[in-house]
Amino acid sequence: MAGASSTYRAFTRVKQEAFLEHLRAGMRRGAAADELGLARIRVREYIVNHKDFERLVRDAEVDATEHVEEALYQAAVSGSVAAAAKWLEMHPRQGTVTITSSGQAPPPSSDPFADLDNVTSLDPRKRHRK
Repeated sequence: MAGASSTYRAFTRVKQEAFLEHLRAGMRRGAAADELGLARIRVREYIVNHKDFERLVRDAEVDATEHVEEALYQAAVSGSVAAAAKWLEMHPRQGTVTITSSGQAPPPSSDPFADLDNVTSLDPRKRHRK
């Protein structure tokens, strides 16, 4: 496995950190390897054979995902109904009860987002029902 050995030598600490930074920025593993001039297969092998580095890779990918989730949340609280629906789909609430203007809880629905169809804005000052 001489090719793997040479890739391991080429995958220096500096390149490893650059690889992780690319992942944190949202780049996929293969694209990050390409950007650093490394063979994708060799980088995959390196990750599999170095569990500490594999944990760093997964952590960097989680960071990238969290950045997207943060942007989605900001869009949701800025008034995007589509972003709010997606956010709520990704983060279902459990044990909450909505009380209607009559003071009664509405009948249970199989669609937890059914009421979102009637909301035109998430801003409470602009919230209107269709």
